[in-house]
Amino acid sequence: MKIVLANYRKPFPLYPSGADLSNQVLVKHLQQRGHQIETLFTTGPFDFDRLLKELAGTGLHGRIEDEELHYEWDGVRLRVVKEADYFPKYERLLAEFKPDIVMMHNPYFDTDVTQFFKDKSQNYVCFIRSENVYTMLDGVKDEFKALFSVCEYMKEQTRVRWGKEATVVYSAPEPEFCVSNAADRQPSYITMINPMPAKGAEVLEWLIQRMPDRQFQVVQGWVDPRYHDFHFYKYPNVLYVPNTTDMRPIYAKSRIVIVPSLVKDSLPRVLFEAAYNNVPAIVSNVCGVKEAINDSAIALNEFTVLENWQAAIESLDDADTYNRLAKNCDRVAKAITIETEVDKFEEKLKEIAAR
Repeated sequence: MKIVLANYRKPFPLYPSGADLSNQVLVKHLQQRGHQIETLFTTGPFDFDRLLKELAGTGLHGRIEDEELHYEWDGVRLRVVKEADYFPKYERLLAEFKPDIVMMHNPYFDTDVTQFFKDKSQNYVCFIRSENVYTMLDGVKDEFKALFSVCEYMKEQTRVRWGKEATVVYSAPEPEFCVSNAADRQPSYITMINPMPAKGAEVLEWLIQRMPDRQFQVVQGWVDPRYHDFHFYKYPNVLYVPNTTDMRPIYAKSRIVIVPSLVKDSLPRVLFEAAYNNVPAIVSNVCGVKEAINDSAIALNEFTVLENWQAAIESLDDADTYNRLAKNCDRVAKAITIETEVDKFEEKLKEIAAR
């Protein structure tokens, strides 16, 4: 198949989002299976110089050709164009490449989404990774030949909100990029990744202050927390880590992972990564969380009560409780793998392309 991944967003790792990483992992594996992949992303309001610096900070090298930024991520060629050029180049790409599938998810930057669907002959498919999709793409939902969701919860939401069926493809990580070596493991930290307000930054700061005898590892995600007036680096019991594409050292140091989302976070990728490392998690019981944890984590129903997070952390001081959850992480790692999820995704795309 010939597949276009077209997102009106910056690609990973310029935008260090689990959703964008998951999309790129899927097309990478499809490329490895012999499918042809083309991509198209946008700079948004940022200039190429800034993006080149950001890219260099991740250890990747980019180049500017014909007013486009090009770089390779894990074997996949990524193409980033200016906002003003995006839709003319998108239309040209579809006309010249003649894809079997055009894959996307919700835009990050404001745009008229109807511009994606001028060519009615294309097989457009959409990945529903957050509830934002239901509002941002509501007016074009009938353009999609297939929908994919990250969990059964989102599948049901798609049925209720759009009256449409979706195929579940979980955001399974690649072990080689997130599973730490046993020899490197020194699990002593309570870890939170991407401490933004909606993700529970306030919960994290309360715990850091309330539990000064515990060591916390705080990993920056999409946005520097200082932008939201959170200064985690100032605390003596915090190891602060800038955003990174190599999660292995993070999990090597993690004894517990907390995911204190205060919003409906469909199914955080970090839960799979923690389970692959046999690290128990404590998580807000929202959306599709219960589907993935398989008794490898503590899911808090009353997650807005701050004291419940402290109590959950302290409950894992009991060796039997901790070891039971850590052992059950294997259930997650065996049930949901990148191979099983790519198989499902590829099968559905082949079905659409063959119509």
